[in-house]
Amino acid sequence: AILTEALAAMPPGDEAAIVVFAANALVERPMSAAGETGPIRSTPITSNTDLEEALSLGMALFPEGAARRIVVLSDGAQTVGDAAAAARR
Repeated sequence: AILTEALAAMPPGDEAAIVVFAANALVERPMSAAGETGPIRSTPITSNTDLEEALSLGMALFPEGAARRIVVLSDGAQTVGDAAAAARR
């Protein structure tokens, strides 16, 4: 519901991607201006939570010179990686 509402509320010209993550990060949806998405189909490995990998992959999806904003939906319990270092990058 949160993803659906956020995508529907995007201003014209904005784009969004969706990255799902746990022990690994997967691109569920590349950057798109579409205001909707289908069901989440990607299945990350669930043995850990690597916020650093998710943030790094998310940053790599932005076009050169684009304004960037990442929204993370997580319990915040990172078990591997360094999310703070990724956020500083």
